[in-house]
Amino acid sequence: MKDAALEYIKWFAQPEIQQRWTDMGGASAMRSVVEAPDFPDKKPYNRAFLESMSIVKDFWAEPSYASLLQAMQDRVHKYVVAGQGTAKEALDGLVRDWTEIFEDEGKL
Repeated sequence: MKDAALEYIKWFAQPEIQQRWTDMGGASAMRSVVEAPDFPDKKPYNRAFLESMSIVKDFWAEPSYASLLQAMQDRVHKYVVAGQGTAKEALDGLVRDWTEIFEDEGKL
């Protein structure tokens, strides 16, 4: 299964596949695709996509991103899906979780 996933990623990351993906309405961040002269006007939203991507901050660069995301998913799931507690309780719990994660990482 892992090999199949890697093969898919290799296939999908090819410039010609990324170009086709974008032509069909997908969003590619591949430079050769988004820096093509015709890209901004090819779809109605491409210009806005380029403007947005120019200010995006890469949240994956945060080493504790996965732990922060898991804590949020857990709190949101318990409130929204399982109907446990209130929105305030969920968010207050998330603040506690994130504080603990940042303390463990030596960031607080």
